[in-house]
Amino acid sequence: MKNTLKILTASLLSGATSLSLLSLPAGAATRSQRRPLKPSQLLSIAVKSGSDMRSVHFTNYDHLGQATISQSGSAGIDKGYVYSTYRDGKIKGASQEVYQNGRLYLKANSLTLISFFGFKKAGAEKYGNKWIFIPKTDVAYINLTASLTISGQMQQIKIPGKVTYLKNPKLNGKKVLGIVGHPQSQGGLSETEILYTSVTKNHLPLKATLSQGKNGYADVTFTKWNSIVKITLPTQSTPIGKTGLE
Repeated sequence: MKNTLKILTASLLSGATSLSLLSLPAGAATRSQRRPLKPSQLLSIAVKSGSDMRSVHFTNYDHLGQATISQSGSAGIDKGYVYSTYRDGKIKGASQEVYQNGRLYLKANSLTLISFFGFKKAGAEKYGNKWIFIPKTDVAYINLTASLTISGQMQQIKIPGKVTYLKNPKLNGKKVLGIVGHPQSQGGLSETEILYTSVTKNHLPLKATLSQGKNGYADVTFTKWNSIVKITLPTQSTPIGKTGLE
């Protein structure tokens, strides 16, 4: 399968720098702590706190050249859904994915199945806008389910290399904590990756961004932690092995 914009999905891993109490952003140390949190510690706490939640709502925007993807969905422990819109020049498309207890379903228009998912044209023309069942044994399963569970969402939060604190970061006018890294992409391009977290004790992830200058940009925003995730699985679908898509 083609994942045209997956290289822009923000990936945040631990790096480590030490900060003095004077330079530490407000909220990164508590009275019970003798030493302030290092950026790598904040990252670990944020990922673990998010992983311990029951669910999260996410919105995602990826941009690379002329291609863009916008997504909105919710991810729970063993279920999730996402609605996506795609655009690459004059090509536009949309898709839906729903997942529950290991069962994954995909629906997309024909152009999206061909241009963004990389499926074969004959199968895409026949099964455009129809529900397709994708079993665990299919090569597409892991990629498609990566964002549909809360554990999958949190596993994508990484910043390779050295990480430092942002100075006085804010989101929507509110004080938050932020860490930034400048790793190189697989293609050798310089990247800037940022993770914003809450100032509360558990430091839940709020937003992650990745930019490659003029080459590309991606962000994901997390809201509505522990909200109810309602899933309706399709009553009719065709196993992908019978569609001719692959």
